[in-house]
Amino acid sequence: MRGIGRTKVSLQLSLLMNTIYLLFNFLFVTFMHLGVFGLTLSLNISRYSIAVLAIVTLYRNRAHFGLNFKTLRHIDWGLTKRVLKVSVPFAAESTFFNGGKIIMQMMIVTLGTAMIAANAIASSWIQLSEIIPNALSVALVPIVGQCISRNNINDAKKLTKSFLGLGTLAFLAVDLGLLPFFSIGMRLFAPAPATIPIIFHIYLVVIGMHALFWSSSFVLPSALRAAGDAKFTTVVSLISMWSFRIGFGYLIGIVLGYGIFGIFVVMSSEWAIRAIVFQLRFHGGRWYRNKLI
Repeated sequence: MRGIGRTKVSLQLSLLMNTIYLLFNFLFVTFMHLGVFGLTLSLNISRYSIAVLAIVTLYRNRAHFGLNFKTLRHIDWGLTKRVLKVSVPFAAESTFFNGGKIIMQMMIVTLGTAMIAANAIASSWIQLSEIIPNALSVALVPIVGQCISRNNINDAKKLTKSFLGLGTLAFLAVDLGLLPFFSIGMRLFAPAPATIPIIFHIYLVVIGMHALFWSSSFVLPSALRAAGDAKFTTVVSLISMWSFRIGFGYLIGIVLGYGIFGIFVVMSSEWAIRAIVFQLRFHGGRWYRNKLI
């Protein structure tokens, strides 16, 4: 739906999914006291419900896609191969990237329950400022894809640069806007008093790295993938995750004893490495020469 410009539908489905998730959390966790199982149950109910509604929505809008049962019965293997050329590397990237994040969590577990809580709170607080840039990352894919399909490289470059600028401005606005409310926000999480300075120092590091590197590290690859350069983004992401974030994260955070603060410094430094590599790729000419459709 985003790809044909009907972003309102995607927004409605997302809002409805999160509303269902929230309501069932209140039911299963607050009233029925099912704990983590209740959270998991709520998540599955919300996602399966919206999956059904999403299929219904696609069916009702099938005229916009030229979708019919005759088309579904006959697979265009040539087109499917071109789609898989982008989607398989991206799926592999997501799988191994999330696997790396699990290993990072395993490192943090060894630091004790206080640091586990500090990591969860810091991550939740940091992710508030990543909402808008993440949305820009998703929106950029169909926009650049349509530009590339029309051989309009200049517009693809201009729009990508605009989105990168918007991402940076969003980080500055949200991060600096949240900074005065840090103490209030921490009271909502009710962490152990000893962990609050650690969370604050993590947040200060991330504020700077957000504005400088996050957009180029995560928004820019969306443009490269949309142009068919998914293999390059996958290789870069996997190398940076497994060699730098995990390797140096273990060395700095665990071996040298800098703990969770050291791990977050390494993680945000990895954003800088990805950003530099993707910027170099973007300013070259190879990323848009992989036209697929």
